[in-house]
Amino acid sequence: MSHVKQKSITGLGSYLSVEGLLVGGKAVGVGGASSGRPGIVLPGSNDYVAIWEDFVGELKGYTAIQDTGGGGLTVLDTGFAGPYFNVVVGDDGTSSAKVSGATNGVYRFSSSATADGAPNDSERGIVGKGLDWKLDQGPGVAGHLRMSARVRRSEYKAHGGTSCGAVFVGFTDVLTVEFPVWDTGAADTGGVSEASNCVGIMWNANGDTGWVGVAVRGDTELPLVALDKTAPTDNTWTTLEVELTAGSSDTGGLAVFYVDGVRLGQIVSPVTSNVALTPCIYSWDTGGTPTQDVDWVNVSAPRDTGS
Repeated sequence: MSHVKQKSITGLGSYLSVEGLLVGGKAVGVGGASSGRPGIVLPGSNDYVAIWEDFVGELKGYTAIQDTGGGGLTVLDTGFAGPYFNVVVGDDGTSSAKVSGATNGVYRFSSSATADGAPNDSERGIVGKGLDWKLDQGPGVAGHLRMSARVRRSEYKAHGGTSCGAVFVGFTDVLTVEFPVWDTGAADTGGVSEASNCVGIMWNANGDTGWVGVAVRGDTELPLVALDKTAPTDNTWTTLEVELTAGSSDTGGLAVFYVDGVRLGQIVSPVTSNVALTPCIYSWDTGGTPTQDVDWVNVSAPRDTGS
């Protein structure tokens, strides 16, 4: 996890100010391995870049990008995803909006689509507005890029039923409407990728029943890692976290995956280290009308803009 409890803050670059404020030498965060909660880096640090989106307020006036079929895209005027994310929706009965009246802010992806077996029509989600993050970012030292989000889905249906679908939480290398990678149940890589570089946690009823760690590195789909063989529970909040680390001389890096604060798997050399990425959360379905909710999103990495 991002933050491990220390016995003392003396001499560790952290201190309590005379005003009673806890100050970190690099950044300030909460949670971590000792608490059983996801590690969160708080925005506003000198040496770390971080965003926190809680989906509170009206969330109006931001761009929505829709796939109109045949590779066409159009800009909508109803993208309500806050300052950091664009809405992306497919061309077949999908929609996204803040849940009206939800306490503390919840963002929902909805679908009324009956699409085919690939996420090319009924996909929808939120995608960062810029390719602002890299695995190796940092001032010439170890990179430490991470993302976490609290999500829930109204229904997780097994493959072979009247409908099935998928969820992806992680990083991708494109800003348009594109579900990064999905699980076909194949024995080799278990996936089909749209992104050239992506890494994250996915549920997909075509393959493993539980959460899996997935990655694509330079158009090469890597073997997925089963994180939990038990299918997620309908209408239950789950916190998903992907943490990418790389040493100063490490060109491959490591992706570590957490579900509800528990480390469950990893992938070596998950993405090309210097490729620019963006955080995203996607959902898609074949038939049915499930909803996908997002409570909050946190993304952080060492600042890499020079002195």
